[in-house]
Amino acid sequence: MTTFLFTLAIYAQGLVSCLLLRRHVGALFCGWAAFPLGMLQWVSLVLVLLLSPVPWSPALLFAAWGALFFCTLVLVVREAKRGASWGRDEMLGLAAQSVFFAIAAALLCRFNLAVLTVDSFIFIDIGRSLMHFGDVQPGVELGSRGIFPAISQGSGVLLGVGYLPEIPPLMAISFAGAFVQLGARGLEGAGRTSGRGIALASLVVLAMFSPYTMILHIFYIHGNLSAAIYLSLFAFCFWTAEESDDSAWLSLAFVFLFGFVLQRIEATGISIVFLVLAWSRSRFSARRLLPRVALFALALELWLWTLQVHAGPDSRIMTPGWALVMMGGTAAVVPMLLLFEQPALRRIRRAIPAIVFAVSVAGFAFALDRRPNNMADSLSSLWGNASGLAWGGLWPAILVLAVGALWLPKIPGNRIFSCGAAFYLVAIVLLSLFRTPYRPLWQDSGNRMLIHVLPLLMFWLMLSYGRPLLVRLRRATGSKLEADTAER
Repeated sequence: MTTFLFTLAIYAQGLVSCLLLRRHVGALFCGWAAFPLGMLQWVSLVLVLLLSPVPWSPALLFAAWGALFFCTLVLVVREAKRGASWGRDEMLGLAAQSVFFAIAAALLCRFNLAVLTVDSFIFIDIGRSLMHFGDVQPGVELGSRGIFPAISQGSGVLLGVGYLPEIPPLMAISFAGAFVQLGARGLEGAGRTSGRGIALASLVVLAMFSPYTMILHIFYIHGNLSAAIYLSLFAFCFWTAEESDDSAWLSLAFVFLFGFVLQRIEATGISIVFLVLAWSRSRFSARRLLPRVALFALALELWLWTLQVHAGPDSRIMTPGWALVMMGGTAAVVPMLLLFEQPALRRIRRAIPAIVFAVSVAGFAFALDRRPNNMADSLSSLWGNASGLAWGGLWPAILVLAVGALWLPKIPGNRIFSCGAAFYLVAIVLLSLFRTPYRPLWQDSGNRMLIHVLPLLMFWLMLSYGRPLLVRLRRATGSKLEADTAER
C-alpha cells in the first residue's frame, strides 16, 4: 500500500505542475506527462536535500514534498480562476486518465515483474546508500552511474521495501500515451488531431514496444528506457513548440532535457549537442530562448559541479577533470547563442547540423584509425544485436525506411530527430573507443543505448511517411464525398 500511495503522490505532483500550462499544452497531455514530471521533481528534491547543509531526514523530505505539492496546487487554482474554463470533455478525459493510471499502478505494485541484472543491483545499492545515510558515502561512485535510476529505486528505503519495480513500466505507459498524443497532433499539424492520426500513432507505438528487447526494458531496473523517454520528450516538445509557436512547450522541453541529463553520465555532453541542434534551425528569437537556455545551463553547471566534487579520479566515465571541461563547454552555450544571433553569423548557425555530421564522421574515422580491432568488434556486435531476433527486425526496417525518407518532402524542424539520432548512433560507436568492445548480448551497453534513439527515429519516420499518407486519405475521402453528393 505504501508503494501505491507513493506512485500516486508522484503522479499528483507531476499533474498539478503540468496543469500550470494547461491552456497551452492541454489537460490530456498533462495526464500522460504527469508521472515522468513527478519523478523528475522527486529526484531533484532528493538531490537538493542530499547536497544541502541541512541534516538529512526522511520526515523533512516528505514535508518538503507536501509543501511543494500544496504551493503548486495553489498556483494551479489561481491560474484556473483567471484562465480559460475547463471543458466537460477535458475534465472527463483527465479523470479517465487518472483512473487508468491508478489501476495500472495498483496492479504493478501488487505483482513484481522486474527484470534485474548486476547493473540493477548496483543502481539499487547506490540509491539505498544515498537514501539511508543522507550523503555520498566513500565508495559510492557518482561518476559512472546515472543518479536518476539510483534515487528512484533507492527510495524504497523510505517505504520499507527493497526497490520499486513499478516505476519503469509506469514510465513506459506514460510515454506511450504522450507519444500517441503528440504524434497524432504532429501528423495533422496546427494542433489538430483525428481518429486516423491517433490510430497511426498508436500503431507506431505498438511497433516500437513489440520487440522482445523493448518488452524486457519495460520492466528492467536500469536507466536506458527512462533516458529514451526524457530525451524524446525534449525533442517532441521542442518540435511541437516550433510547430505551434508556443513558448510553453519550450519550457517543458528544457525540463525534460534536464531529466535526460540525470539518467546517464555521458548524457551531459549529449544534451548540449541536442540543444545546439534544436536551436540551430529554431524560429524562436534569442529573447524567447535565452531565459530557458540560461536556466538549463545553470542547472547543468550545478550538476557538473556536484560530479566534479564527488566523482573519483578513477571513475570509468566522468572524472573531476572531465567535469571541469564539461562545465566550460556548458558555460559557452549562452554566449554562443547570443553571438550567432548576429546577422553575419546566421548562415553558420543554420549549417550547424551539417557541421555536427561532419565532426561525427571525422570522429568515427579517428576511432577506426586508433583502435581498428576494437571498433570492428563493436560494430559487429552492435549490428548483430540490432539485426537479431531480440529486436524482431525493427532496426533493419528502420534503416530501409530512413533511406527512403531522404527522398520524401522534408518535415520542418525534423533535424532534431534525424540529425540528432544519427549523431547519437555515431556517439554510441565512439564510446567503445574508451572501453572493451561491445558484446553480442541483449544487456550489452551498446545494445541498450540503441533504445535512446529509437523513439526519435520512429517519430521522424511516422511524420515523414504519415503526413503524406493522411493527406492522400483526406483527398480520397473528399473526392468520394463529392461523388456521392453529385449522384444524389
